[in-house]
Amino acid sequence: MCRANQHKRTTRRTLGTRNAVQDQERLARNDQDDDQARRRPLWEWELLPLGVQHAHEAARKGLLEHVQEAQVESEITEACLVNDAKALGIIAQGVEPQQQTKIRSATRAIEAWGTLREFYNRTTLHNHVTMTRRLHEFKMDNGASMAKHLDAFDARPSDDG
Repeated sequence: MCRANQHKRTTRRTLGTRNAVQDQERLARNDQDDDQARRRPLWEWELLPLGVQHAHEAARKGLLEHVQEAQVESEITEACLVNDAKALGIIAQGVEPQQQTKIRSATRAIEAWGTLREFYNRTTLHNHVTMTRRLHEFKMDNGASMAKHLDAFDARPSDDG
């Protein structure tokens, strides 16, 4: 038996079904799905560093729009509410229990996502360094109360651009 025929038989045997053409098509579709996943837009991948492990799952299921933009109340349908609840569930599944307490009161996926984004943006190393620098540079005026000093610190514009 020549090597080419032996390879065909091995391939057919490893695919596990009787119709090798269907198996080859199935494998090609899986390869296409993998290629499409690699070619996702950058805005989908920017969600991943925020600690939400299932953000790409929401994107695949078409639920990402519920995280990205608020919808007008008049345009909300029952299907939108169902998809929003699914997106909120995916977000809640993908975060640590400490962060779940922060989004427990959220009723919409965009609210939960905004809370998580604000939390993660506030706790980045760059923001820690910036806040420490601001704290060291900010001095309390003589005779000023502590409450006014703290209000002035909070009102001061941030340097993180």
